[in-house]
Amino acid sequence: MSYRTFIILLLPLLFSACGGGGHGAADSSLTTTPGAVAFKLGSVAQATAGANHTVAIAPKGAASGPAYVWGDNTWGQIGDGTLDTPKLTPVPIKSSVLPVNTGWKAVAAGEAHTLAIRFDGTLWTWGRNDNGQLGDGTVGSGRATPLQVGKSTDWVAIAAGDAHSVALEGTNIMTWGRNDKGQLGHGSVIGTVVLTDVMDATSSTSKVTKAITAAVGAPVSVPFAGYSWKTVVAGGSYSMALRSDGMVFSWGDNSCGQLGQIISTNVSVPTQLAPIGGGTLGALSITTGRYHSLAILTDHTLYAWGANDSGQLGNGTFNLVGSATCEPGSANYQAGGGNFSVAAVQVGSDNHWFAVAAGGAHTLAIKQDQSLWAWGSNTYGQLGTASASDPTTAPIQIDVPGKRWLAVSAGRYHSLAIDTDGELWVWGRNDLGQLGLGSAAAATVSVPTLVP
Repeated sequence: MSYRTFIILLLPLLFSACGGGGHGAADSSLTTTPGAVAFKLGSVAQATAGANHTVAIAPKGAASGPAYVWGDNTWGQIGDGTLDTPKLTPVPIKSSVLPVNTGWKAVAAGEAHTLAIRFDGTLWTWGRNDNGQLGDGTVGSGRATPLQVGKSTDWVAIAAGDAHSVALEGTNIMTWGRNDKGQLGHGSVIGTVVLTDVMDATSSTSKVTKAITAAVGAPVSVPFAGYSWKTVVAGGSYSMALRSDGMVFSWGDNSCGQLGQIISTNVSVPTQLAPIGGGTLGALSITTGRYHSLAILTDHTLYAWGANDSGQLGNGTFNLVGSATCEPGSANYQAGGGNFSVAAVQVGSDNHWFAVAAGGAHTLAIKQDQSLWAWGSNTYGQLGTASASDPTTAPIQIDVPGKRWLAVSAGRYHSLAIDTDGELWVWGRNDLGQLGLGSAAAATVSVPTLVP
């Protein structure tokens, strides 16, 4: 993010994953599109925060519904056919090849690209494409309208990193886009601009290395023998997957220990983590930020690992030991002795965590009593504590009188939460209209604010 990022217990109904918030180029003009009319978002069924843009599906309780996007549009990530100034209020996705008010059932936002699963199970992408992250077999500056990827109708989960994408097509993990850190998981660090199946995590050789031709544009379907995947998530330049039995696999960039593996190199194949927390419990949900990761275990304890320069791991501490401690091979790396932790650390002593989302360098979470909590970086008010101030290294409750919470999402510097009424609340950085409040005059919003 993402970005970002994050997978939560109610993911199919509420939030999708991002890469922990990447970043897009800022536009000097922050005016709304001429002639735009006021729009009321109303209740939402799902929302996700990208680097500097946001996507939501409405209305609450619907299996699928219209999708609305707002924020940075430098690369066409809004999906309304324009490449222009940021959109300061939610606008509907538009495409000449899609019916008006097309229903969507899942969305994901990366650094500057967007993915969506239509109600019929087809996959559509738009936005930045300089690394082939749109998965249509091409590389280019970007695309401002949705285009279907392949012809499959069994896409079930999607996630977007800074410049790569991860998805579940039926029971298969599929990846495409940038691969300089091994984030595609097929055993190499050679980038691909087409969809490929990742390596079987139990095999020493790739199960499939053939690519999809641009003319066909359909994904190769090779199932993992004996594997059933619950979901996938994408960090900045890494990926994770949660197996149905609660086991977690990770691959890609490991510069800050974000893979949760006690090794000092990047990983180019899906590799199973040791039991998180040293016990025997599996995970209920996982989330990835730009450089940090978290998991809620089956006993509802919460664990975090990876970068901790802003206290985003939530264990009450952060350390800044030089500027190169987050690099594989550094003196501090093996022991996690710098501004990160290779091994998972528990967040507090609570055992009633319900949902979690990781952003650029901050974390949001909900407890089973539906209270909202935040920690980590707060440079742009992304913690919602009524100020843009120093980092918070342990969970702090964010209170909006009379509100209880169902879901959270974290972008690079902004935050989202859905309350039990289906209302969407936003806070954090707003210089590109990523909060959808109709104005970017307040570049920072430090308290949860209802999207009108």
